[in-house]
Amino acid sequence: VFVRLREPVQVAAGDEVVVGAQRLRVLADVDRPVHMRSDDDTRVLGSLVKPAPPIALLRIATEPALNEVYYRCQRLLTIGRNNCDLNFPRDSFVSERHAQLTMEGGALVLEDLRSRNGTYFRAREPMKLVHGDLVLLGDKVLRVELPR
Repeated sequence: VFVRLREPVQVAAGDEVVVGAQRLRVLADVDRPVHMRSDDDTRVLGSLVKPAPPIALLRIATEPALNEVYYRCQRLLTIGRNNCDLNFPRDSFVSERHAQLTMEGGALVLEDLRSRNGTYFRAREPMKLVHGDLVLLGDKVLRVELPR
C-alpha cells in the first residue's frame, strides 16, 4: 500500500516510492555500487572536499532484468520528466520537476515538488489516514472520505 505524501517524509534503505508510473527503492550502503570511506584523506577527483553521502535508487521494472540503479554523490537528487538528475521523459504521469530526495543531517528526506499526480511512499506500518488522503493499491488510487 502506497500513500500520497502530504509533507516531506524521511525515507531509509528498503523504502519504496512511486513517482508517476515508476517504482523506486532506496538502496542500503551494502547494495550501492560505489563505497566511499569517510575516515581517510582520499581525494575524490583531486579535491579535498568530502563528497556528500551517495543516494542510490533501484528502479523496479516489470521484469527484473530491466531493473536499473541510479546513483548520485550529491546531497540532492531531483526526479522528473526532464532537466532533473533522474529523468523519465516517456512517463506522462511524471511532472517536469516531480519530487526530490535530500540528504539532511544523515537522513534522507523525500519531498513532492507540487507534482500534478503526487508522490507516493510505501506505508511501513499501520498509519492514521485523514479525510482526503490518497492511497495507491496496484494501479488504483483511492481517496479517503470520512464523515465530518
